[in-house]
Amino acid sequence: EDINTTQLFYYGYSLGGIFATHVAARHRLPTGLILEAVPASTLAIVESTMILPVPPQFLFNDIFDVALDLSTLALDVLTFYSKTDEKVAYRFNAPKIYGASSRLEKVEVENSKHWEIPDNLGFDVYRSHLSSYVE
Repeated sequence: EDINTTQLFYYGYSLGGIFATHVAARHRLPTGLILEAVPASTLAIVESTMILPVPPQFLFNDIFDVALDLSTLALDVLTFYSKTDEKVAYRFNAPKIYGASSRLEKVEVENSKHWEIPDNLGFDVYRSHLSSYVE
């Protein structure tokens, strides 16, 4: 009862960003969407990380496509990426995400591992981006 459900922001980090975007596009449109180090799709995960080619359905029950879902959202989205992410390759994922919507605020970090974006960006700078977006 104490939560204003008309002011929900979804935050998705890494694999969680796939599902946050899916829920935003197909189930309940939030006030805002924040994505950090998010793969472009489940297919992108398989293509960029698997040594042997396997169908995405082998790992996931559905093919989730962040880029496709973003293209359907009438929503400004805040994104964070590291150009040196060893888990979610920037060169493979960011262009697909960036090409999906013109309503993206892009924050990029030069030298950061997958989980170090807030630390390497600087926590105050990171928090400032979040605060500006939410306002």
